[in-house]
Amino acid sequence: MFDTSSVPQTLLHVQEIGPATASAMLTAVSASLPFMSDEALAAALPARPDYTVKKYLHLVTALRTKAESLTNSSGQLSEGTPDAMSHGC
Repeated sequence: MFDTSSVPQTLLHVQEIGPATASAMLTAVSASLPFMSDEALAAALPARPDYTVKKYLHLVTALRTKAESLTNSSGQLSEGTPDAMSHGC
């Protein structure tokens, strides 16, 4: 899993783009980092969208927490999640 402690510095060093675009670049490097889309922000952090590094780190934490709640102790998706149901679980 990608070390999120380096994310703020990585995002701050990218010139001429904002955190959302930088997050798209980071997602290409590590699937464990989400893209900072309007939809992801609305789903995970239902408040006014704020495209800052701080808000991105909150998004990462919120989505990881949700992912953990949807997996069982063996690391598989819990029964009843949409993805699990599509795989016949």
